[in-house]
Amino acid sequence: MAASAYKIQFMGSTSSNLKELIWKTPVLAKQKLSAWLCIQDRCLTADKLAKRGWQHDPICSLWKCQPETAAHLRSLLLLG
Repeated sequence: MAASAYKIQFMGSTSSNLKELIWKTPVLAKQKLSAWLCIQDRCLTADKLAKRGWQHDPICSLWKCQPETAAHLRSLLLLG
């Protein structure tokens, strides 16, 4: 019963090899860590800084065209 409930919980979900891609890519460890934090939604982006009341620039410093959010940074990771 518990096994079938576990299977139902993940029915329709998608899997990704992004984790393996990040950790096996030949880049500096700090770049891997930044990418990992980004996909885990743990990086301090402008939207999170605003919630904390910290001074920040709400626009992405790389592209200067969209608000900086974790979703925006993840899309940049996938494009790169």
